[in-house]
Amino acid sequence: MSLSVTLVLTATALILALVAWKGGEPERWGALLVGARHLLVDPLYHTLGGEPGFETVEPGHAMMDFALFLAMAWLALRANRFWPMCMCAAALITLLGHFVIIIGIVGKQRAYWAMTQLPLLLELVCLLAGTALHRARLKRLGPYRNWRRTTAAFPEKRKGHEQIR
Repeated sequence: MSLSVTLVLTATALILALVAWKGGEPERWGALLVGARHLLVDPLYHTLGGEPGFETVEPGHAMMDFALFLAMAWLALRANRFWPMCMCAAALITLLGHFVIIIGIVGKQRAYWAMTQLPLLLELVCLLAGTALHRARLKRLGPYRNWRRTTAAFPEKRKGHEQIR
């Protein structure tokens, strides 16, 4: 593993630890999803499958990115926050990056690399910004709901800004 990869993974782990420590429940879920994809599953995949390449689509990475996108879409729909939508958009950029190679655009390996590797930075920025906004909102309003209510699941009237787990 190269020094740059080690530095990125170390910085990612530190940021995710900070988010898990200071964030609310949705921030912790976001950190868990990003950490599982980039710090656990991806290194294991590379240990078993060898070095990554950007000339052809790697089905393992495409499946991991698709699973992360679905999980982030679930989080974006359920969390009482805005930042998961931005994080879901970053995951969508990664998914679209795989299609650059699938549709056969020759000579676009740099685009494939950029679209599949750089959204991690956007995801980390979203998590940090979401955690900072959560802390500020907690200070301003006090405890508030982490998750949105759905009318089918909670038919009674809303009672305010109490903390619901």
